[in-house]
Amino acid sequence: MSIKRQVVRGVSWTASSMAITTIAQFAQLLILARLLPPSTLGLMAMLLVVLNFSQQYADLGVSNAIIHKQGQSRETLSSLYWINLIAGFALFLLILLGAPIIAAVFQEPHLTKPLYWTAINFVILPLGQQYRVLLQKEMRFKAIAITDCTAVALGTFVSILLAANGYEIYAIVWGYLIISTIKSVTFAYWGFKAQKPIFRLRFGHTKEYLRFGMYQLGERTVFFVNSNLDSLIIGRMLGAEALGYYMLAYNLAIVPILKINPVLTSVMFPAFSKMQGEDRKLKESYFKVIRYLSFVNFPLLLGMVAAAPYAVSLVFGNHWSSSVTLIQLLAFVGIMRVIGNPIGALLMAVGKVDMGFKWHMAMLVTAIPILATGAYTFGVVGVASGYILYQLIYVVTNYSYLLRGLFGSCLRSFIGSFAPALAFSTIMAASMVGAALLIESDKTSVIVVLQLLLGTIVYALISLVFVRKRLTGGKLHSERNLS
Repeated sequence: MSIKRQVVRGVSWTASSMAITTIAQFAQLLILARLLPPSTLGLMAMLLVVLNFSQQYADLGVSNAIIHKQGQSRETLSSLYWINLIAGFALFLLILLGAPIIAAVFQEPHLTKPLYWTAINFVILPLGQQYRVLLQKEMRFKAIAITDCTAVALGTFVSILLAANGYEIYAIVWGYLIISTIKSVTFAYWGFKAQKPIFRLRFGHTKEYLRFGMYQLGERTVFFVNSNLDSLIIGRMLGAEALGYYMLAYNLAIVPILKINPVLTSVMFPAFSKMQGEDRKLKESYFKVIRYLSFVNFPLLLGMVAAAPYAVSLVFGNHWSSSVTLIQLLAFVGIMRVIGNPIGALLMAVGKVDMGFKWHMAMLVTAIPILATGAYTFGVVGVASGYILYQLIYVVTNYSYLLRGLFGSCLRSFIGSFAPALAFSTIMAASMVGAALLIESDKTSVIVVLQLLLGTIVYALISLVFVRKRLTGGKLHSERNLS
C-alpha cells in the first residue's frame, strides 16, 4: 500500500477516534464542572502536572526511536520492553515516596493521597506501550482508534458516576486509571499474540535507541515544563481555586488542539520518517499539515473568543464566569500553538532531536520570567496574557531557528500555510460578535445558537469561494501529493 493511501486511512481512523474521545471528554468536563467546585478541578490540574511529567520518562524516550528506525530485531524490542517495565516501576516508587514533598511544593495537603493512586498508572502503562508504538509504526490506526474510544468512553462514564455520588477528586483519578488500564491491557494482549517478548535483557542491543531517547527525554522535559509552567505557577502562587478557573479555560481553548493536531501529526511522523532524504517532499508535506490544521482549528478558536461571554454561563453555570477572559486569551495562545506544534514530528522524523532540545531549553529560559511576572502582577489573567507573549516568541523562533535550519529561507511558504485560515476565521468571529450586539433577546441560549449558525455559514461560504478560486486557477492540481 502506498504511503498516501496509508496516510489517508490513518487520518480517517485517527480523526474518528479524536472526534469520539473529544466529545466524551467535553461531556465529562461539562458535567463535572456542574458537579464539582473549581477548587477540585484545580486539584486535578495539579495531579495532571505530576502525572504527565512522569509519563515523559515512562519509556525513556525510545518509543519514537522505534518508529524512526526502520528495522529492529526481536531481541532488541524485547530488551526495550523490559527496560520500559523497569522504568515504570521506578517511577511508581518515586511518586509514592515523593507525594508528601510534591504536596508541600503546591502547598496543598489534600494532594498526597490522590498522588498515591495516580502512581499506579506507571505500573500499568509500560505493559502495552511498546505494542501501541509498533501499531503506529505499521500505520495500523484502526486498532489504536477502537481501543482509545472504548477506554475513554468507559473511563468517562465511571468518572461521572463517581462524581455524582460524591467521590470528588477520586472520581477523576479512578476514571483516568480505568482508561490507562483498558488501553495498556488491550495493546499488550494484541502484542503478545503477535510476538511475545523474550525473557532477555541486553543493553548492547539498545544503545542507539537509548542515545536517541536521551535527547527525546531532554526535549520532552523542557517542552513539558514550557507547556505546564502556567499551571505550576498558578498552583503554587495563586492556589487551587484560581487554577480551577484556568483549567476550565485551558480545557476549552488548548486541549482540543492537543486532540486535533495528533490526528495528522501522529500519522505524519511515520510518513515523514519514510521521506528521509527527500527535502522538497518533506517541506511541501509539512506546510500542508499546518494548512489543514489551521483550517480546522482557527475557526473553533476565534469562534470561542466571540461566543465565550454568552456560552460559558449557559453551558457551565454562572459560577464559572471568571473563566471567560481566560478562555479568550488562551484562544490566541491556541492559534500560535497550532502553527508551531507539528515541528516535533518533523524533527523526530529526520533525526534532529538535538535541535528540538536546544530550542525548547532556550524557550524555557524565556517563559519563566514572563509567566511569573504576569502571575505576580495581574494574577491568573496575567499568566494567560504572558502566555500569549511567550507563544509569539515561540512561533518566531520556530521559523527562524528550526524551519530555516531544515529547509532554508521559506517565510512565504510558512506564512502562506496559515494566513488564509486566519483571515477567514477573523471575518467569521467579527460576524459573530456583530450578531450578538444586534440580536435583541434576553435569552442567552438564543444568542449563542444564532452566533454559532452565523459563524458556521460565514466560514463555510468564504472557504468555498477560496477553494473554488484555487481550483479554477489550477493551483490545487499543481500541489504534490504524498506517494
